[in-house]
Amino acid sequence: MSLGKTLHCITTRCPITSLAWDPSEWRRRLFVGGADGLLAIMENFKEQEPIDAILTGVKAPVYAIAIDPYTGHIAIALRSEVHIAKELENCRYATFKILPIPPELPSPQKPSKTLDNCVRTHVLTFKNCGRELVATYLNHSIVCWHIKNESSVQRWCISPIHGHQLIGHVALSPDESSVLLSNLSDGLDLYTVGQNHPQQSYKFSHSRKANVPV
Repeated sequence: MSLGKTLHCITTRCPITSLAWDPSEWRRRLFVGGADGLLAIMENFKEQEPIDAILTGVKAPVYAIAIDPYTGHIAIALRSEVHIAKELENCRYATFKILPIPPELPSPQKPSKTLDNCVRTHVLTFKNCGRELVATYLNHSIVCWHIKNESSVQRWCISPIHGHQLIGHVALSPDESSVLLSNLSDGLDLYTVGQNHPQQSYKFSHSRKANVPV
């Protein structure tokens, strides 16, 4: 029975920017990403402070982490780069592939001085038994990469129709045929995979003074 009691407290040297549970049924691991590039694993939950256990060669905020249940590989969003790491030994991982940064898109609007216009990856989803990775880029697009071969190839790309090109959270449908995204403006847009025009939009009213739900 759930009593709402604290089971464990994790102390980190920097703000935590991403968390992901290992989906494997046979082990219990929590992957932790931090604002200063912290990439750690909590497994036995006896220690209070996680120790860096994933080597990428890059020190940058970790915006997202995804674990593929089939291969055990980890995808890590570091700025606009996406690193894919594999386990070398128990609880020690290292990058073996870096996805290319997607080409610059023509902006339909002038860059805003009040908005962060940096292209960065902030949602990652493995699909097709770990053969593909869907990466969502803020101020850019949603790209499905084929990552099984040595060279990474774009399988499809969705460039949102809304003018500011901001993308909030993204959800891939269970049959992997549709993508639902928050446009961080006036609602949600539903896209068919590979199509740049939404098949349906779900609008909601909001106040300009309040945060837009993701």
